[in-house]
Amino acid sequence: MTLHSSPRCLADFVVSPTDRPRTELGSFDGQNYFFSLDCRCSGRSFVVRSFFSPHFYLKHPTAYGPITLRCVTCTRECICFDPSEHGFDAELDHFPSPNEDRGEIRDFACPRCEETSFRIIARFEYPTNARFGQPTEPSVPAAEDLFTYFMLIGTCDSCRLISVLADIQCA
Repeated sequence: MTLHSSPRCLADFVVSPTDRPRTELGSFDGQNYFFSLDCRCSGRSFVVRSFFSPHFYLKHPTAYGPITLRCVTCTRECICFDPSEHGFDAELDHFPSPNEDRGEIRDFACPRCEETSFRIIARFEYPTNARFGQPTEPSVPAAEDLFTYFMLIGTCDSCRLISVLADIQCA
């Protein structure tokens, strides 16, 4: 099955299908799609802003709240993912939006060199039986928005280290 369009959470970006990055990304249980993100100004690098916490197997913290990308070229900021609005559970209102204190919003820094500018790839995972296309009713979410897993992957502009910046289950 082929994904016909990218999820709506990427609407503010120029999105291009891409290959899986050459780095350890964990297990892949369903259909996985990767998209490189560019800014509408043609900028290709972003500063990643969010709330960060320790990850269960990575040696660096990952984003867990709304994730904003700020273009390094034009400084335009756009949300690329918010767990209270995007993904399977949020689209189907399976849980209420969290209203808890999340800590301090900060920029992700490269674990190797501390640079904050990255080329970005977003990964979306869907169940193996997912059918893509337009919803039949306006109130039904598009299948592209019913992803069960979201990952944000960044390649450091300075040292080229590929890092997982967000690793979020959505169902």
